[in-house]
Amino acid sequence: MQFKFWNFFYIALFCLGYNSVFVYSKDLNKEKEISNLSVDYLQQTPSTDYILGKGDSLLIIISRDYYELNSTSIISGEGTINLPSIGTVYVDGLTLIELTELLNKAYKKFVKYPNIEIKILNYRPIKIFVNGEVNSPGLQTLKGSMTIGNQLSLNPTEISTPKSVRQLMNSNINFYFPTLFDAIRISKGITTYADLSNVRIIRKNSLSNGGGKIETFLDFENVEEDIESKNIRIYDGDNIFISKREKPNQGLLINAIRSGINPKFITVFVTGKVNTPGEKIIAKASTLNDAIDISGGMGVLPGKIKYVSYRNNGISESRDFKYRRNAKRGSRRNPYLNDGDIIFVGNSILSNTSSIINEFTSPFMGLYSGYRLIEIFNE
Repeated sequence: MQFKFWNFFYIALFCLGYNSVFVYSKDLNKEKEISNLSVDYLQQTPSTDYILGKGDSLLIIISRDYYELNSTSIISGEGTINLPSIGTVYVDGLTLIELTELLNKAYKKFVKYPNIEIKILNYRPIKIFVNGEVNSPGLQTLKGSMTIGNQLSLNPTEISTPKSVRQLMNSNINFYFPTLFDAIRISKGITTYADLSNVRIIRKNSLSNGGGKIETFLDFENVEEDIESKNIRIYDGDNIFISKREKPNQGLLINAIRSGINPKFITVFVTGKVNTPGEKIIAKASTLNDAIDISGGMGVLPGKIKYVSYRNNGISESRDFKYRRNAKRGSRRNPYLNDGDIIFVGNSILSNTSSIINEFTSPFMGLYSGYRLIEIFNE
């Protein structure tokens, strides 16, 4: 018994020693990697610098020796801010680097050694245009940033004393910025026809780089791989286009749901000869038959089905067909559903149109006007 105990003891001691050596060797590798870095790495400039615009809130530090010259400003609707000594200046369309260089030149008349520092206190909301194979294309608006950590009085109208400006200068404000995935999410995700191997992004170019527009193409067909490098930050005025593939790819849609690009659930409306009609929240990859089953199934001799779907090109489509319980998933008689789809089960649609319209909730009435619903049911 004693022999077994000491054997166990030495084995445990060996394992502990092995683990410590392993950890130590990893630390040595890190030191080796760091030693290979050059100071030149610190001199890199961002490939895409933030372009200032109307609504951005700025803290502008002229010099840490003269607090009276430091100020906070919100870029006005005319694209200007007001600064001590030099007055009103136009800053809309400049990057932070460009504005810093220009102010350093401008303040040489008033300060012997100006050392301009600019902090963005609040980022303006960004407006982007998302087009192509997303479920809700068009103009989208996102918050310019989300703040994390110390959120010391970020309202410039409340900052009026040198003490409060000094606090902001030394504060630690962390931001989370919207990305390409956020743009797709707010557009209600991709469709089954989306070609993620060819995503086009057009954005404003900085004045220093010639102005105008620049574009890039991204490939994130395998959305679960290398997300960090491809899920780039988006900027105000970006135009995002997701091209269309020839055939639908349901597997891509499932991956998009797993990756958080697409919502997990959609809302559809099932009415007519089903046991529990009304608005239904169902899984994103659900079909028409799934929605009917969730609605309690159909009664005897239910008649035809009218299926109404609002496509991402802004056109509503409707079609009639006979219900087939064993219809293949994704087929014409058992299509995959989109957010806002309507399923009517029964023979006499027209006689029940007014009651059906009264059952609709605001999400559906936002897609279909009452007049358009009557038109669809009469088609």
